[in-house]
Formats: sequence, structure tokens, C-alpha cells
Amino acid sequence: MLKFLKVFLFLISIFFVFNYAQAEEKSIVFNEIFWSGSFVSSADEFIELKNVSNQNIDISGWQITKLNTSGEEKIMTTIEIGIIPALGYFLIANNEKDHLFIGGESVLNIDPDIVEPDLTLSNSEFQLKLYDGQWDDGRLPIDIAGDGSAPLAGNNSVKSSMERINPLGDGVIRESWISSVVLENLDASALELANPHGSGKPKINIPEVLTPVYIFGQTEFLISVKAEDPDGQSDIASVTADLSIIGSSNFQTLFDNGTNGDITANDGIYSFLTTVDYLISAGLKNIPISVADNKALVAKSELQIPFYHLSDQLIINEIHPHPLTGTDDEFVEIFNSGNQKIDLFGWKIDDVENGGSQPYILTENDRITNKEYIAYYKTKTKIGLNDDGDIVRLIRPDGVIINTNVNYLKAEENYSYSRVGNEWKWSTVVTPNKENIIIEPIKEVPQTVMPESNQGGSSEVLVLDLPIMLARKQAEGAVVRVEGIINVLPGVFSSQYFYIQDSEAGIQIYYYKKDFPDLKLFNHVKIKGEISIVSSGIRIKIRDRSDIEIISSETISPSNVKTGDVGENYEGMLVKIKGKITGTKGSIFYLDDGSGQVKCYIKSSTNIKKPRLTKNMEGEIIGIVSKSNDIWQIMPRMQSDLLFISPIVKKIKKQALKIVSVAKAQESKFISPKTEGIVLAYKNKAKEIIPDRSTNSGNLLIILKIAIIISSLLLIFVLGFSNAKYKNQ
Repeated sequence: MLKFLKVFLFLISIFFVFNYAQAEEKSIVFNEIFWSGSFVSSADEFIELKNVSNQNIDISGWQITKLNTSGEEKIMTTIEIGIIPALGYFLIANNEKDHLFIGGESVLNIDPDIVEPDLTLSNSEFQLKLYDGQWDDGRLPIDIAGDGSAPLAGNNSVKSSMERINPLGDGVIRESWISSVVLENLDASALELANPHGSGKPKINIPEVLTPVYIFGQTEFLISVKAEDPDGQSDIASVTADLSIIGSSNFQTLFDNGTNGDITANDGIYSFLTTVDYLISAGLKNIPISVADNKALVAKSELQIPFYHLSDQLIINEIHPHPLTGTDDEFVEIFNSGNQKIDLFGWKIDDVENGGSQPYILTENDRITNKEYIAYYKTKTKIGLNDDGDIVRLIRPDGVIINTNVNYLKAEENYSYSRVGNEWKWSTVVTPNKENIIIEPIKEVPQTVMPESNQGGSSEVLVLDLPIMLARKQAEGAVVRVEGIINVLPGVFSSQYFYIQDSEAGIQIYYYKKDFPDLKLFNHVKIKGEISIVSSGIRIKIRDRSDIEIISSETISPSNVKTGDVGENYEGMLVKIKGKITGTKGSIFYLDDGSGQVKCYIKSSTNIKKPRLTKNMEGEIIGIVSKSNDIWQIMPRMQSDLLFISPIVKKIKKQALKIVSVAKAQESKFISPKTEGIVLAYKNKAKEIIPDRSTNSGNLLIILKIAIIISSLLLIFVLGFSNAKYKNQ
């Protein structure tokens, strides 16, 4: 038995030793650091990495740390996605090349591979470290720049960068660096001395405003993007689009040779002409675009294009302005006289122009089949029909008013204003969602003729009061007002945005100036702003801090969601998932509960320390659903949003509980008065440290404690058994 205990404790020691693996060294180094900033702004800084190997290296999930003013190492940035070509470079900058600082435009004249607003470089406690994953999990840095004192090269007076002389030399000694004397890839008028280089990956230029596609029967659709490459257009190998969302190829080549809808050959604009019809549902479509170059570098983006159905077969068929049962039962009925189902996304029902109620904009969930009648009640449209007369209009997404305005005068109680051919009559029979039945009242109610349609439209800016779910379905540029509960504050993921949600949906609130009022987690707020659609999802952009109204405070709980269901329906919402680890790399890991794996991303700005994770470890994650590069993910907000328990903890916990149970059953037989107190103490301690679930950094400590107790109990059994045997003799 004593030999068994020695072997057991030895194996436990081996287990802990092998849990600390060293970082695998990569051939990536800090090559140039512009720590001084420019004469325009001290924030106009960049870091250049270099690949000194002969093969492309994926640096996705790598991290860079710096020293704070107290000399402590802290995370500065995580490279979420990136590839450095063989013998190539990778540029991380504080800003885009055309960013406008207070003192003027950035001197940078090339596109950085990553824009990191949190990139700030010290002029005193200077030391950067590059890690090929989570920096604080015990791995060694790939490269180090600086020794923790002032920068080893560069000049703040003349604004020159710090350049590596020998990429393979030690980055913590002065002899490895030199102050730059070269001006390259900066603005022509720049006085600074630096020569930044990026990876040379291609770039996709997406227009800020994309032309909507109005489907009216068989309709041509031209998809076009502008693609550029720092190494010249000849370096672009292919430009493709995934058109599966509109029923076409998922790998469609776009052309720049004057064919297939391309207008001008070799102008950098790649196009493809196809056709769409009513089989394509209306709504906002995300069309993935990929550009690959001859270095195997790939740029990806999305065209987010609204598709609308048009028709001249839809008419207003019945109006009920003065119901006997109250104003909530007011309705406007639409009839589809054609033979084609029409999606009503983007159509509007409105009353008097430039007045009255706000127009009701129909959503992607609204459609009308052939010969169908649909009544839209005030409870849904919020359109109030006046008893003393009003005008009702049906407006297509392209601004055309369908058929004519419908104009009525005084409405008697519980009469329906109904279409009969090209005329309108009052009827005592109300027929929502059905063909009209005309029984004219004995008392004549004044009628009016229908004036001609106003094709010009209105330039009035409308503010739509909507729940978040409907606000998310509005076209880009629509001005909305929503209410929700704050589920993550500004500064957690970014200083420029936060998230709110109601019971059905969530959305990001973005403010470029960052001048938010004093917000608290779970504040109930009212937000007014403009719908904006970006690659990371749908957001509301506000113009001023006064666009945020704090109403009250309420508590919300995360929604329990299956890992395979995480997607657009939960964007911006606080959710909770449970499952097993299927993979981990840097600040990213994946969880699967059997319904499909989901990506979890720990943003560096949250200061969450990622625990050491292993495959099949069980986890419970709380976080916000967001999108990155067309992949849905969950972003935890704080350390307590992470909870893990490893398989070995579960196994040892089970064994420890079993041993405690056996000890209790046998203690009267084998335990002497001398050892009785010891056993009781260890039994209580075992119960204390074997919780229902164990958290992050405590896993290894719990294993060690349980192992010690198991070993001690076994030893006590031996001593107790020996003592009992001695007594029997």
C-alpha cells in the first residue's frame, strides 16, 4: 500500500509538470516601431512585424503586450485574423491612413493590416512582447523589443522610427536597433522619418451607399466591387462572390475584362451580370466577396444590398377609420390583385403626407400571396385614422405611390370605406382580410374622389418608433427610436459603442465621439439614431449624447441558447451557452453542446484572463452575440462570464467522494481513537473543496487538494488497519 501511495503521488507531480508547455518559437519579429508619433499627432503610431521565414505564417490569435507606467506587463492588442507572407511584413497602426486628427491628417500613406485604436506606445517604460497566443498562460514570447527603459532607438524630436538592424538579433539590446533615416510610404509632404510596410494583401473597396435591387418580374442585377493590391493589379489572382443567397453559384468569378457585365476592362472594377426574380425573397442580403492575390493572401468583405419586390397589382382595398370597439381596431387593408406572391419588405402604409402618423414600414416577415387580403391594424402600424377625414397612401420601396391616394371625409361609427372597382363606397359591413361586401348606409356619408398620385415623394426625415427587432429590419439610413436595457457598457469592447436589448432582440449603439452620458449596466434607455450596416452587423449611429435618454434601471438575465443556434436572431443579446471545448487558439476557443460549435472570442479590452483550456473540458459562457468576418461569435464581458471544469477534475471528484463514503462506512471497524479525529477533519475538508462545479484558475489547485486528501485517507486506512490488527493480536 505504501508503494502504491508513492507511485500515485509521483504521477500527480508528473501531471502538473507536463501542464506547463513552452511556447513554440515562430519566425516573426518586431521590425520597425514608430513610437514617437508624427508632428500631426503623438497618436499617429504603428508597429511593423516581419516574417523572416520562407513560408506564409498565420498569426491569428497572437497577442502583443506592453508595460504600463508601473512597469507591469499588460495586454495591448490581439491580432484576431492575419497572415504574414514569406519574408513579408504586417502593419498594425493606431489609425487608417486617411484618419483626421485634430492637428491634421495622418502621415501614413499605406493601408495598415490592422487598425488598433488601443495601440499606444510609451516614450519611457518601453518594452513590447509578441506571443503566439494567450500571453499570460505561461508561454514564452516569440520576440521582445526594448528593455523596459526609454526606447533603444528612434527620436522624438525629429519623429524618427526605431528600426531593427538584425531581425535575428536580441531585441532587448541597443545594438539591434537604429533610428530610421528613410522616408517611405508616408505622405509626400511628411517630415517624419519612417518606412512602414504592410503584408501587401489585396483590398476590397465597398461603396458606402449600395444601389438597391428592385425586382419587378425578371430583373437584371449587376454586382460590382473595386479590388486593389499594393503590389499592382497584376498581383490579383481572383475576385469571387458567393451568390448562393440569390440562388446562384457560391463561387462566382467577377470579371474585369469588359465582359459579363463589366463596363471597362482593367479598371480595377470587377463585375458580374445576373438576373433575379420573385423567387428571391426581399430583404437585406449579405453577399460575401473574396479577393486572392498571387501570394495566397486573401481579403474578405461583404456587399450588403437591399432587395425589394415591386408590383403594380397591390391596392388599398378597405379602410375602417371609426370602429365601434375603439381605435385599436382601426385598419387599412391591402389586396393583391395579381397572380404573384409579393414580399412587402420596404413598402410603406401612410396617412396624410408631411403630417399625421409616422409611416409604417413593412418588414422582411411581411408578404402577400396572390388574391390575398391583409388588414393592418393600428396596434401594429400605429397609424391613427381621423374620424373627420384623412388620406391613406400605399408607397412602394422605390417611392412610387401605388394606384392613388385614398381620401375620405367624415366617418360614421362602424362604417367601412370600401373599394368597388375604381370607386369607393361606405358600407355597413366590415370585412377585414376578406372580399368587400357593400351594403350602403341609409344615411349618406360624404364621399370624395381620389386625387392623382404624387410621384415626387417627400424629403422629410422620419423618426420611426420601433421595437429593436423591427428597427434591425429597416433599410440603412432609416432614423429610428428604440428602447432597451444596456447589457454591456462603453469601454468594455470599445470606447465607441455599447449594446442594448429588449426581450426579443439586441443591437449595437455607436457614437464616434465617445462622449457618452454616465451610463450604468442594466440602465433602461431610449435611443434615437440612424441604422447603419457594417461588416460586424447592424448598429444604430447616434449624433449627440442627447440622443440617449436614461429612463430607469432594470435587471435582465442571459437567454439560454444552444451553441448551434447562435446567430443573427441573437445578435446584440446577452446569452448563456454550455458545452465542451472543441478547440482553442490565442484569445479564441470553441464550445459545442452537440448542436454545432460556436466561436468564443475574448477581446483584449475586457482584461479577461483566458484560463488554460483543454479539449473536452466543460464550460459555461455568458456573453454578447456578435459577428466577425461573417462568423457568429460570443464575446464575454468580464471574468465571471467564464466557467470551466476539466474532465480530470470530475473524475477525481467522483473518486474522492467514493473514498469518503467508504471511509464513513468502515470507520468504526478500522479507525482507532488516535486516528478518528484526523479522518473526520479530512472528510469535512473533502466536502468543502469538492463543489458542484469548479471555476477557471482554481481547477489545478482543486486537483492537487483532492489528490492530497485521497493520499492522506489511504495512509490513514493503512495506519488504522495496522492498529486494529495490532489490537487483535
